[in-house]
Amino acid sequence: GAYTDAIKKGGSNSAIYASRAWARHRQHSLERAISDYEQAIALGDHSAELLFRLGFAHFDRAYYDNALEAFSGAANGGIDTAEMHAALAIGLDANLHREEAEQEYQKALDLDAKFADEEYLATLPMWSQSAIRRARSILQRME
Repeated sequence: GAYTDAIKKGGSNSAIYASRAWARHRQHSLERAISDYEQAIALGDHSAELLFRLGFAHFDRAYYDNALEAFSGAANGGIDTAEMHAALAIGLDANLHREEAEQEYQKALDLDAKFADEEYLATLPMWSQSAIRRARSILQRME
């Protein structure tokens, strides 16, 4: 693709790797996406958005420690949205931090009640069936 061509021609900046990572992520080529996200970080991109996407890529590969680390970095980087709190919740839950997961998910619900709706989650680009199942289990415990 165009990103790979740019990299081959010497365009090795973080933006190109981050963009290729996102393209690969959307194509469900998660290992390759993770590699590109990590290369973008190595080249200096520590943006919250990149960490957020990396968290989902790790989550969907069942690299739960890495997912939690990336989600935490994104949250600490300033993202304060319902989706960020829900993502951090699934990362916490996957690492068996159940109570903290429920607290984070409650923050998501306080910001946007639609995060209680699995059909809504399915419309969000980052949310795989695995992530939605994890959210469902958190919500069931909270009832």
